[in-house]
Amino acid sequence: MFEPRPLVPTMTQMRARMADGDWRLVGGGWGLDIAKPPLRCADMINTMIVQNLEVYKLSLALAIDVYRLTATFPKAETFGLVSQLRRAAVSIPCNMAEGGVRNSPKEFAHFVAIARGSCAEFSTLIVICEGIGYIELRSEMASTAESIGKMLTALARSLRNKADGG
Repeated sequence: MFEPRPLVPTMTQMRARMADGDWRLVGGGWGLDIAKPPLRCADMINTMIVQNLEVYKLSLALAIDVYRLTATFPKAETFGLVSQLRRAAVSIPCNMAEGGVRNSPKEFAHFVAIARGSCAEFSTLIVICEGIGYIELRSEMASTAESIGKMLTALARSLRNKADGG
């Protein structure tokens, strides 16, 4: 009996071990050949350094707390404040992580600046939530965001000094 060939190969059909030990996706006759970029040792070290930064740990905890808090918000806010708060909070540690694996302190400082912008956006959204009455005035999240903002400013200054040779 004839069985038609599947349009998309299964993962076991697609995996092939390359000579250098890295995995490559190979799609049989479909011409799919997507190589996974090798993870450099420096990237692993930089990732560990970022993950040990107090500001990274604090912002990661804040993002998790925001998800818990916004689960209690009215359903009408799902695509409004809830979405914006979550994206702004998650953006802070994510930008630090991405900047940490860049090639220079200058590039890292750029991503820390983006994280600072996300922190400012988050702080503004918290003020709006306080005004509407969704959270307590001068909540712990507002003071945590303020601390994170100061720590990011200090980190960016340190990275700029390092980039300038100081």
